Amino acid sequence: MPKISIIVPIYNVEKYLTNCIDSILNQTFKDFELILVNDGSTDNSFEICKHYKDIDDRICIIDKKNGGLSSARNAGLDIAKGEYIGFVDSDDYIHPQMYELLYNQIIKNKADISMCEFKKVSEFNKKELSDKVILNQEVEILNNKEAVFKLGENGSVTYVIACNKLYKKSLFNNIKFKEGIIHEDEYIIHRLLYQVKTLVYIKEKLYFYLQREGSIMDKKSNINSADYLLACSDRVRFFYEKDLIQLKDKWEKFYLWKFFNDYSELHKEYNGNKKLKILRKDFAQLLKILLKEKKYSLKEKVSWIVFAINPNIYYKIVK
Repeated sequence: MPKISIIVPIYNVEKYLTNCIDSILNQTFKDFELILVNDGSTDNSFEICKHYKDIDDRICIIDKKNGGLSSARNAGLDIAKGEYIGFVDSDDYIHPQMYELLYNQIIKNKADISMCEFKKVSEFNKKELSDKVILNQEVEILNNKEAVFKLGENGSVTYVIACNKLYKKSLFNNIKFKEGIIHEDEYIIHRLLYQVKTLVYIKEKLYFYLQREGSIMDKKSNINSADYLLACSDRVRFFYEKDLIQLKDKWEKFYLWKFFNDYSELHKEYNGNKKLKILRKDFAQLLKILLKEKKYSLKEKVSWIVFAINPNIYYKIVK
């Protein structure tokens, strides 16, 4: 059995896929399987996958209908044999030592997750892969609550994203990526972090996140923010259930501010979109928690009830 299963979801990335796969196959850590999940690509991506499978027996391929990033990751998790799991997005690439360093630290510290820094890049840069990394600073070691608290701090994106980490596979026994949404990492990360006993953070930039035009996250469509609002709402509920009051209060305050600001703009641009109906329904459900909170005034609570009944009346009152 391989020590690590590396899962790569693939959809129409023929321009970048070779660099991605090469950076994985060139890892100094060799004991892994590489699961390439072709998520219904219509370009040459699947042919590239088959070519690599012919030259490296550590590779296995899943060929499935298009279901999105979460669906592809979940398909990889279903067949993964490794004790540890890593994710790499198919237009990104990684430093040759990334999994060696992550694996060594996760074993040394008996951790459930090890993670590194990432770097945003505009194109493939071989020089970034040629420099040998010698850890010249102490790693940071956190427990579950310390790790979860990082989600509300500056620089929290390092903790949120899925691909700069190595996970103990058992963390995914009862957790899967939420399908059919954007911001899928935001939905899952608080649940993963809450499970860990120990997380190790290497402050070296070993994951290279390609910024490219046309990617999902590059698109400026505001409707994508609806999924982020739903993720924030889910996080508030989770912290409420786990009695993490300080975190619940912090994310509740942020959610309320962002929800009413973003919904107003979304309503103007996407009136009638089904995601707005989902947002309103989700807010109405969260309202059951908000109305119990003594820190909010009667005026605030009444205004939220008005919104739940009719958003148009709410915004007229606000104006």
